[in-house]
Amino acid sequence: MHLAESIKKRRIELGLSTSQLAEFLGVTRQTIENWESGKKKPSIDRLPFLAVELNCTLDELFEKDLEDVRGAKESVIPPGVKAGLETFRQALTAVEEKVTLDAEEGGKNNE
Repeated sequence: MHLAESIKKRRIELGLSTSQLAEFLGVTRQTIENWESGKKKPSIDRLPFLAVELNCTLDELFEKDLEDVRGAKESVIPPGVKAGLETFRQALTAVEEKVTLDAEEGGKNNE
């Protein structure tokens, strides 16, 4: 859910009207409607108060937005680079396993 959808969903779940939420936050009803429609976003200084009034964390408010960012981050890595990274991870795992095995065998030889 994007921030706008999240605000509206949580407000409705709590049984609050836009006017009530606006009053709690010291903004106008129109401001809440603009946030819920996505026309505007809450200012950063209002976000903690919004989360408190909606009985959630900031992470929960931004959940879908964070998922989108994570997805975009993954999608900008070219396929060839992804394949190279996977090969590197596999090689690194093999080296770690070899080092661990050598260390274990070295410890047995010193006993």
